[in-house]
Amino acid sequence: MNAAKAVAVGMFDGMHLGHRHMIRRLAEIAGQRNLQATAITFAEHPLAAITPGHEPKRLSTNALRQAILKAEGAREVVETDFASLRHLTGREFLQHLAGDGVCCLLMGFNNHIGSDRLDAAGAAALGIVEIIHDTPPCDIAHISSTAVRSALGNGEIEAANAMLGRPYRLTGTVVHGKRLGRTIGFPTANIATEPHMAIPAPGVYAVDVRIGNESIWHSAMANIGHRPTVDTAPGAPLSIEINIFDFDADIYGSTIEAAFLSRLRSEHTFPDLDSLARALDADRRAALSLPKTKLYE
Repeated sequence: MNAAKAVAVGMFDGMHLGHRHMIRRLAEIAGQRNLQATAITFAEHPLAAITPGHEPKRLSTNALRQAILKAEGAREVVETDFASLRHLTGREFLQHLAGDGVCCLLMGFNNHIGSDRLDAAGAAALGIVEIIHDTPPCDIAHISSTAVRSALGNGEIEAANAMLGRPYRLTGTVVHGKRLGRTIGFPTANIATEPHMAIPAPGVYAVDVRIGNESIWHSAMANIGHRPTVDTAPGAPLSIEINIFDFDADIYGSTIEAAFLSRLRSEHTFPDLDSLARALDADRRAALSLPKTKLYE
């Protein structure tokens, strides 16, 4: 027999402060009623099923999203396929939840359910499961995944991090590059990320990185851009290069996770490699001068 549940449903992309508030509220309600706090989310963004190819870039991997959901109090995280639910009406969706032991559904101020897009009042009127309407505090009511993506796209990493309540993170695989960085004293790890992830605007960033399953975070800086000083051909691809400070191990093929702390400058074209090296040295010193944060989840 399924455990009785209190549920919140959403994409929860990025697990920003608004999402965190909602899951903490869910855990509080579940605790008061002796229910299991369950977050229902989707393996892919719902728009991937509705308008394939036009879904927004993602702000977190599924693994990171699940870790933060559980850290905020979700006892169970269910990842489901939106395509299997998209044609259900609000009534049918609530009946589906009730059949799985759901006693109450927590809905945010802008949440809708079902193909007929029932709001909290409409869902409550059906009387199938109890609907609890959650209103976020005023100081985080403006936060949304769309706002976080906009900040990242503008290079406003500090604003994005403030909305997320943590440094924005990208995960990728270290691939072979042109190995030009090591010739000027700044060897870089070239990162291939998943194509569905949101990439911050071009520029140089202070980052912390961890490699593979390490628990240690290394100080580093990342360059996102088209490398105009060394790639002079038009249409050069976007690259993500990370210089890990005081580090010289061979990590090709490894998974690397970068936590973006601050934007140091925009991308520039330098007249020669010596000028580039001097700028990178200044970037390194600026990155190392930043106060450290340990809030990674």
